[in-house]
Amino acid sequence: MSNILYLAHRIPFPPNKGDKIRSFNALRHLSSRHNVYLAAFIDDAEDWQHVERLGEYCAELFVRPVGGWRSGVSALSAMLQGQSLSVGYYKDRAMQEWLSSVVASQDISVAIAFSSTMARYLPSPDTGDLALIADFVDLDSDKWRQYSQRSWWPKSLIYAYEAAALKRWEQAVLRRVGAVTLVSDEERRLMLETDASAGSKVHVVRNGVDTDYFDPGRKMESPYRPGTQNVVFTGAMDYYANVEGVAWFVESVWPGIRARKPDAQFWIVGSNPSKEVSALASIRGVSVTGRVPDVRPYLKFADVAVAPLRLARGVQNKVLEALAMNLPVVAAPQALQGLDGNPPSTVAVAAEPGEFASAVLRQIEGGSRTTRDHGRTFVVQHLSLIHI
Repeated sequence: MSNILYLAHRIPFPPNKGDKIRSFNALRHLSSRHNVYLAAFIDDAEDWQHVERLGEYCAELFVRPVGGWRSGVSALSAMLQGQSLSVGYYKDRAMQEWLSSVVASQDISVAIAFSSTMARYLPSPDTGDLALIADFVDLDSDKWRQYSQRSWWPKSLIYAYEAAALKRWEQAVLRRVGAVTLVSDEERRLMLETDASAGSKVHVVRNGVDTDYFDPGRKMESPYRPGTQNVVFTGAMDYYANVEGVAWFVESVWPGIRARKPDAQFWIVGSNPSKEVSALASIRGVSVTGRVPDVRPYLKFADVAVAPLRLARGVQNKVLEALAMNLPVVAAPQALQGLDGNPPSTVAVAAEPGEFASAVLRQIEGGSRTTRDHGRTFVVQHLSLIHI
């Protein structure tokens, strides 16, 4: 049994959003075989209540708050030095001191940084016989590049700066560590555009779904009114790509759906809705739930899930979870990049508003249960956590 150091930019519990699903399942797997020393940040006050439960998976756990003016000052200071805002945002002296003490007092054999921003805390490669791994998941530098192209000045200028600075940081981390893991072949291709010679270091570790938990056979109560047609989107609603996606859907796609189906309802299900998302609830037929205790009933009893993400990278857990619940999905092409061009038959790809609306209407009006089953079969066979 080895001692492993695991570094996460967000506390990996509860597994209720994309990055936390991946980091929690990695932690759960590692802790069943090794002693895990976990260091993580908390950016949501709701998550402090979960620290004790998370400690059950750890030999030792250290958490620190992130956000507010201190993190903002650290980010600005990094920018003034030509460095990444994101990496600077997570600078924390207490975190560094705890990590240094663990490396000095414990026989750590592997150190894993979850996300490029946490690679700043990886020990020196010269620290004994220590293997260093960085799980980038997605290439965040490319995410910021996309943001810069969709935003107005001055945000576009800041986002473009961060894209370039973070790309330099990602390449520096790649040179430093023994291995980098990414969520899809497309992310790996982008990573190696700058340095193809590093190909042996870069590996694909795909996301998966707990198909026992996301099982439509489980008994649940419907959150919807009887006789209604329901379209659902799930995700953290303070995340820029999700906010932009649902705003585009409501503005550009939803009117075409309501024109044919006046009683149709669009449900935006997810924590921390931004002001822009909350305002969408004033539009006829649109509901914004905020945080819910269980997302599964919203998936089980809906007619179709949508993933209108035009600023997407990697594998979208929201798509996999919907498919696991036998729910057909209509998605923008960007939301399916992580499936490497191999979506199941229950996923319709649509880019333009009219095309997107038509695809949603087809599912509302005639989606068959037999066809829906293909989605769960695909996930169980290829993307269940049991087989990953």
